[in-house]
Amino acid sequence: DYRFIAAQICGIGGMIMLFWSFQSKTTIKICFTQSIACIFLTSQFALLGAWTGAALNAISLVRNIIYANGEKKWAKGILWPIGF
Repeated sequence: DYRFIAAQICGIGGMIMLFWSFQSKTTIKICFTQSIACIFLTSQFALLGAWTGAALNAISLVRNIIYANGEKKWAKGILWPIGF
């Protein structure tokens, strides 16, 4: 099935990006590589029909975007960490 193969490719891409994020030295690079990994992993779970896993990775993507913009006023709120 082509969806299974595409899901495996997305999973491998997500795993590589997560490993790469541990090699990053700045917060913005860590958030960027983890965001790319979340996109790959959300796609993987969606292709497999695992909607809970896709939703959890989509939430992680939003969290990474907010923390990457941590110096901006809208992202500094105390409610973000409580919500996540």
